[in-house]
Amino acid sequence: MKKIFKFIYFVLFIPLVSCIEEIDMTHYEHEDKIVVNSLFSPDSNFYVRISKSTGLNEAVYGHSQDFSGDDSIRLDFDKWYIKPVRVKDANVELWKNDKFLEKLLYTRLGVFRSVNEIPEPNQKYEVRVSASGLESVTADDMLPQKVNIISANFEDAGFCFDNYGYFVKITITFKDPADDKNYYEILLPDTTWYDDFNDGNLIDSVGYYVYYNQLRTDDPVVLAEGEQDFICRSFVFSDDMINGQIYEATIYLFIGSDVEGTVDYTGFSQAIELRTVSRKYYLYRKKMRKYLNYKFSGTDLEQIYTIGDPVIMYTNVENGYGVFVGYSADTVILTEKDQVNPLYSCKNEVNCMN
Repeated sequence: MKKIFKFIYFVLFIPLVSCIEEIDMTHYEHEDKIVVNSLFSPDSNFYVRISKSTGLNEAVYGHSQDFSGDDSIRLDFDKWYIKPVRVKDANVELWKNDKFLEKLLYTRLGVFRSVNEIPEPNQKYEVRVSASGLESVTADDMLPQKVNIISANFEDAGFCFDNYGYFVKITITFKDPADDKNYYEILLPDTTWYDDFNDGNLIDSVGYYVYYNQLRTDDPVVLAEGEQDFICRSFVFSDDMINGQIYEATIYLFIGSDVEGTVDYTGFSQAIELRTVSRKYYLYRKKMRKYLNYKFSGTDLEQIYTIGDPVIMYTNVENGYGVFVGYSADTVILTEKDQVNPLYSCKNEVNCMN
């Protein structure tokens, strides 16, 4: 019997044993590259953030509370992150259909902006960036034509969480053009939160970051993209399953409820944004979703180091990193008048998820 207990103890102890291998980084060499980050749309002038890549031995770590007003990556307060290295003296040129337009002007936080040019649909735009001591880079993309929202409404989802949190079902109807290959993104911006941060460290066309609400879905078109497996503040999908059709996309928004478990939609207001995105934008978002899910999921220690399977980020920047991609957006505002079903109460515990 003693032998049996000894064997069980040995087997249970094995998973607790780990192996640590030290890696000598003394001879590690990193070649600095220009990083271009920009999402452009017809809503405003071009804004392009220029920084440079850094090696592991050169990375500057800092606390999110120390980066107030800075351009560091932030998904949460009270965390540690790698601070980007801005390139303020870069020469950033904007080209349209292979013709020079203008030199972008430096503003702040590594951001360069155009003075005269506002993006136009169905046009190819390119940035050419050079900086002292770094290899020059180029990136281009075609701005897609906007697809309008036909209608949007919301209703009680029929379930809540812990008897106090509640989901709203939102339906967005649009018609996919049959003659083109189209890609889309659905977002629900939180208009109460604007700052200099965002989850992907990308500057939007308006020049500041917008916080987007976390979403869920059971929509078959979106699920076919594998999006539901990851943290989602937006959903991207192609028109492979809906080409030329009028389609009703379904998403779920998490909202709060009062202490008695009821939902009051008085004064309800939520922006719905349907973006028609380029293929390059679509490929970038697909990779970014996986990257953020693997990197920012775990303990505080794991927040610093990438966990899970490695993700090679998409880039359309030649000789560098980052993305320069375009989208066109249509936005509608849902209010209480757009509700299609009566109020639902979490007091009905049959439908509540505990």
